[in-house]
Amino acid sequence: MLDEPIKTEFMDLLSGSFLAAVFVWIWMSALGLLDLQQTAFQIQIALFIMQHIFFGIGSFTASYIVSRKTRCLDRVVGLKIGLGAWIISSTLFLPQSSNITITAVLTMLASFLAGGHLGATFYQKNIKEPSGSLRILDIG
Repeated sequence: MLDEPIKTEFMDLLSGSFLAAVFVWIWMSALGLLDLQQTAFQIQIALFIMQHIFFGIGSFTASYIVSRKTRCLDRVVGLKIGLGAWIISSTLFLPQSSNITITAVLTMLASFLAGGHLGATFYQKNIKEPSGSLRILDIG
């Protein structure tokens, strides 16, 4: 039988948001090692897409961990973590960037929200059943 969910506290959400925001710091540190000013446009587009996939993975990971820790089945937890990660990243890491555009900021928000929602959904869909076996993810 599943244990009762623990109330999700502010510190759980804050730690999850910081964990997701660390992925932004890692990405920016890695890009700092490269000189991208002279790269082809196609490579810049590919890096832009990879960047937001990476941010989504960070938010996915953080929301899954917090959902699992608190045994919370509410997908709103993932959205709160995604929003928190976006706020932290926008205030701590984006000012260090050389070219900030509204498009980059909004797509980063979408990446964090999507990853957070998917992480909470993944936990919800894959919790153990009373028999001890995992449910298979329903696609569709």
